[in-house]
Amino acid sequence: MEITYVELLPYANARVELFAGTNYTLVSTSPLAHLRIDATVRSQRTITGIDLMGTGVWAPGTPSTFVAADSAALHLSASNVPANHPFSIGYEWTRSATGSSA
Repeated sequence: MEITYVELLPYANARVELFAGTNYTLVSTSPLAHLRIDATVRSQRTITGIDLMGTGVWAPGTPSTFVAADSAALHLSASNVPANHPFSIGYEWTRSATGSSA
């Protein structure tokens, strides 16, 4: 199954984060045999980094990442992942691209 999802996310200090409160414990309390996360970000601003962090008891490990001027991507494959495994995907862009005026 493949799902494409688009959402405009709030940002602060040139960083954007998507929090995924993933919880399959209503379906099964057993660990997931295999989990794959693929994320691609495109921006009109210059992207400087992308990361994946567990926000609960799950530590996702280090994903493979790719960063170019206007896009970034990450990929992670994991086995025996807890059924309740919230995570966040964050990316940063150059602070000079934020712009402000007084």
